Amino acid sequence: MEPAPQMQELGKRFGFAFGAYELGDKNRNAQVERNFDYIEKNFYAGRRFADVADLNTQFRAWCERANHRPRRLWGQVCRVPFELYVAERAALSPLPLHIPEVYELHERRVDVDGYIVLHTNRYSVPARHVGRRLEVRETLSRLRIFDGPALVTEHERLEHGACRRITLAEHRHARRRKGPAPASEEEKVLRAASPELGEL
Repeated sequence: MEPAPQMQELGKRFGFAFGAYELGDKNRNAQVERNFDYIEKNFYAGRRFADVADLNTQFRAWCERANHRPRRLWGQVCRVPFELYVAERAALSPLPLHIPEVYELHERRVDVDGYIVLHTNRYSVPARHVGRRLEVRETLSRLRIFDGPALVTEHERLEHGACRRITLAEHRHARRRKGPAPASEEEKVLRAASPELGEL
């Protein structure tokens, strides 16, 4: 089975190749799954997290300690993971000079209040973009909002499902307007189609 094109491109950039193992190969599967089991039983048990950032901070500190303790790896004698890393470091390939930003791409229309909605959260944009469809690039920590090639604004990314709203200071004054908002093209068509719709 050939890896997906995106996987092949990732392998080319970092100098490795994806290889599928035979269905039911218990030895190889166990090497992967055992690490998840070790983390679940030794890190998650009994811990509480304020948010994902707190989880990552605690996990990084736990990894630092865990990687300096002897562990039995794949049936070998007990070894210290950090010492194995030091021994292999000279043979590791350096990372590429440029690593492109990894993001998830979305398209959103700016609502009448000057916000785009993503994963139940609302993010402000300048009022002049109301009604326009903008491109949203979502990374692990940031949202970058574009109108074509032009960067409109940036926000710190909120957790999915938080139902929160972020309004940047520079967007507050511009959002205040006197009188009703101008009618959109769709609204003009509906008003022309029927007097009753126009009244609504």
